[in-house]
Amino acid sequence: MSICFAQKNSPALGGTVQRSMKMEALIGAIIGAVAALAGTWFSTKHSARVQMNAAVLSTLFPARLDAYQKFEAAIEEWSNSKTATSCAAVYRAGYMVALVSSNETTADLNKVLNYIRAFELKGILADIEQFQLAHVKLLVSMNHDLMHISIPSIQYVNKQAKSTKKSCGSSAQNS
Repeated sequence: MSICFAQKNSPALGGTVQRSMKMEALIGAIIGAVAALAGTWFSTKHSARVQMNAAVLSTLFPARLDAYQKFEAAIEEWSNSKTATSCAAVYRAGYMVALVSSNETTADLNKVLNYIRAFELKGILADIEQFQLAHVKLLVSMNHDLMHISIPSIQYVNKQAKSTKKSCGSSAQNS
C-alpha cells in the first residue's frame, strides 16, 4: 500500500496526477453545465405549460359557462313557447355549445337537438321522458365540462386543424 502511495507522489508521475485532476475538474464542469442547461430547459417548458393552462382556463371556462347559460335559457324559452323563433334560438345556442364543449357533451347535445328537430317536423314531442332524460344527461355533461376542463395538447390541436383543413378543402371542391 505504501508503494502505491509512493508511486503516485513520485516526481516521474507528477504530471499524470495533475492531468488526471484537471480532467476530473473539466468533466465536473461539463456535467454541471449540462445539468444547469437541463434544469433551465425543464423550468422553461414547465412554466410555458403552466402559462398555457392558465390562458386556456381563463378563456375556455367563461366561454363554456356563457354558452351553456344561453343554451339553457333558449331551451327554457322553447319549452314555454315552442315557436319557430325559440326553436331557432335553441339551434343557435346549441351551435355555440358545440364549439366549446367536449365530445361527450356534443354527443348529448345532438340527442337533445334531434328531439327538437323531430318536434319541429311532427309538431309533437314523441317521447317526453326520453327527451327529459337526454336533457338531464346533457346537463350532467355540461357540468362535467365546467368542473374538468381538459387542456388539449399541441399535437392534438395541430391534428384537428389539419383534419378540418382537409375536410373544408374537399367540401369546397365538391361545391
